[in-house]
Parts: sequence; structure tokens; C-alpha cells
Amino acid sequence: MHGAMAAQLTRALFNNSENVQYTNPGIRSVEPTDGAFVAGLGGALAPQQVLLLPFGDGAEGSAFKVRLYGWYHFGDVSRAGSVTWLPLVLAEMRVVLGAVNGLPYRNIESKERFACKLELLSGNPGFYGRLVDGPIAHAKVDLAGCHKFSFDFAQDELSPGVFGNVLFAHASAF
Repeated sequence: MHGAMAAQLTRALFNNSENVQYTNPGIRSVEPTDGAFVAGLGGALAPQQVLLLPFGDGAEGSAFKVRLYGWYHFGDVSRAGSVTWLPLVLAEMRVVLGAVNGLPYRNIESKERFACKLELLSGNPGFYGRLVDGPIAHAKVDLAGCHKFSFDFAQDELSPGVFGNVLFAHASAF
């Protein structure tokens, strides 16, 4: 029998992203801290996957895009200035907002809508990963052994002015 620990959902951004285009984080010489979440840094084991529930501030049927980056480092962490951090796109999705919205004065407000459809634009959700459409669409994406992960948002060309965000939780493969 396989099991998984329950994981609490976390809001990636306090305020929804107003990015028109992706910010493209680029290679870094210092550890990413702003908007990067620990996936297994400092240990031999890391969560296998992340569960994503995209949502946004926009009309039903409008859309935005989101990228999930896995951050990897190489170099000798005990020597200052010898480490390089690389962001790799694990998955990029187009998110279509549906009819299910949040609740007044809650973490997901009544003006925000959950995704009803996810379209994979690039990357790969992995062997156990999947995109699931529905009243509240969600995705499970393999973290592929990354040390940290982060999100980047962009407005969809067909739906300008939609501000995106995502809830996430660490997940297991089963």
C-alpha cells in the first residue's frame, strides 16, 4: 500500500501577477530567494512532485500563462562564489479561467476564478505528472530533483489584463 502525507496548499504570490510578459529569471551566481520555494535544498531527498491549482483575476473564459521553473545548482557550495544556479522550465501552461470563484474576504477572493482548463505549452509534467481539466483544474508536475522551484506569469495575448497566480503543495507520485 502506498501513502502520501497531506500537504497544505500555499499561495505562490501574495498579490496576483500583473506581468505582461515573462520575467525570465536567468542564470544566477547567488541562491534564488525572492519567490523561490525549497524543494529539497540541503538534503538528499526532495518531494517528487508539486500539485498546482492555478487561479486568476479575470472573466470566465479569459486566460493567462504560467511557467514552473526548477532551480538547480552546481559548484562547490562550501566555496563562496563557485556556485551557479540554473532555472529550467519544467512546465509552461496556458490557464483558462472557469466559473468557480473564491469566497468574499478569504485567501481566494470572490473576484478570483479557478482554472477550468490547462493546456501544456512546453515542458513535460513527467512520468506520474498530469493535467486535469474540470471545475477546478489542476496539474501535478515532476520536480525532477531540483533544489528549488519558482513560478513566472504572463498575460495571454487573447486575454490582456488577466492577473494570474497559483496555489501549490508538495505531492507524491501516487
